[in-house]
Amino acid sequence: MIFAVVKGFLLGLLVSIFNHYIVIRVANRMTSENIHSFKGKVVFRYLIRYATNLLALFLVYKNMPMLIATAIGLTSVKNYLYIKYILKKEGGE
Repeated sequence: MIFAVVKGFLLGLLVSIFNHYIVIRVANRMTSENIHSFKGKVVFRYLIRYATNLLALFLVYKNMPMLIATAIGLTSVKNYLYIKYILKKEGGE
């Protein structure tokens, strides 16, 4: 069971890192002048992101510990960035 949990967490973590990378790559190229030309690209990247999340969860849905670990892995990058932002904000004030 512990192997399934670790495998699920790593799957979720890798998918989450990939999702963050594909969205941030197009977001970094946007500027205020040409934001309209990037709207379609951003929407497409978010659709890819949601599809990969659903695919990762679908691949492990029969194994409950692995499913829970995958869900935790999928939220780990978001949580890390959120905590990093909060700590930076508290340190600056």
